[in-house]
Amino acid sequence: MAWPVHPLYEPHDPSRPLTTPHDPSRPPLQVVLREAYDTIASWRRKDPIEVGSGVTVISHDAYWADLISDAELHEAKAEALARGFVLKDKEHLANFRAFEQAFGPGGAAHPTKRRLGLGLGCAGCCFEIGEATFCEVCGAYPAQRQAQK
Repeated sequence: MAWPVHPLYEPHDPSRPLTTPHDPSRPPLQVVLREAYDTIASWRRKDPIEVGSGVTVISHDAYWADLISDAELHEAKAEALARGFVLKDKEHLANFRAFEQAFGPGGAAHPTKRRLGLGLGCAGCCFEIGEATFCEVCGAYPAQRQAQK
């Protein structure tokens, strides 16, 4: 019995050598293993890990529509911005509320991160980030503020 051919499967062309730039005399191990254990899964599309875990469903605003209204998001964004926090979407608002519940208003009780004044630190939350490009507190990337001209 032959295995069904998956539409994304591209069989190896024997006229094309299996080589890598590092060692042209040997085929890449990935190709060797895929051909040794030839199944549909061997040639599947590569997806980020969050696709298989189901997290991508939660990250859509449709998931949060029943929990947070558009008006509530709009009002919360304006209030948070006045305090130096940038909220991107409903999921971010839900996470921000959990953050403030855990660490107090503005994250004042955070054990390891220090909040700076408005216009300083991370562009998304004003927490100290040093030279980092990613903020561990709010998830902003790039987190560095642009130099004022």
